Amino acid sequence: MLKNMMLFVGCVLMPMLVIAEPLCRDDNAGIVGAALDEKTQEFLYCERYYQLDESLWRVDYHDGNKLIVQKTLDYSLGLASPMVVQEDLRSGELRVVAVSDDLTHWRVKYRANTDEEKEVADVSRGSDQVVDAGFDAFVRQKWDDVIADGAIVFNFLSIPHLRSIPLRAKRVDIAGCDILNVQIQDGICIRVEANNRLLRFFVDRLTLLYDSKKRLRAFNGLVNIQSDAAKTQKATIVYQY
Repeated sequence: MLKNMMLFVGCVLMPMLVIAEPLCRDDNAGIVGAALDEKTQEFLYCERYYQLDESLWRVDYHDGNKLIVQKTLDYSLGLASPMVVQEDLRSGELRVVAVSDDLTHWRVKYRANTDEEKEVADVSRGSDQVVDAGFDAFVRQKWDDVIADGAIVFNFLSIPHLRSIPLRAKRVDIAGCDILNVQIQDGICIRVEANNRLLRFFVDRLTLLYDSKKRLRAFNGLVNIQSDAAKTQKATIVYQY
């Protein structure tokens, strides 16, 4: 019985995830994630992904009791660069990525909370541009390069900073993977960091764990969901399909 409880999408889990998994489960969701605090391993929130049509997804974030953040992802312009609307229902933080009428720029909007004004900027669109959850699709598009242990270089659109940040993603040895409490057979560990030595002092590193079917199974690093105190936070997220 205990052995069965410790299975979550083929992963061997830390004990808190065994508790979090029933809180996050939703048979109507295409993808479900359970997020834990990176250090304390306390349960933070659930991510539930619902496909509304061919190119539109809604993501609901719950703290176990109530909806705290809601996001829509519109992939009609490309899987790696969706248009985004994300609103924190607690603080009023708002993140928006839309496209200009001539399709040449992203119109990026950010509001820290309901007491602040929206900041707006236009950012040039590029073929190597990655937006929000589009990183997962970008990795799959570049899968052969990842497997070959080559570095993938891209520009990630940071909504709070209203600009693109040059990043690189590279496969690392699974034994050195930062997500130490999640293990899968034939796992592929990818580390994401700034593609600039100076920026690495300021941009947090991310670690992602994929399986051989190109599915993201676990994530570790800074997340785009704030804490209850409206502060940035780091988490480990394990995904169920």
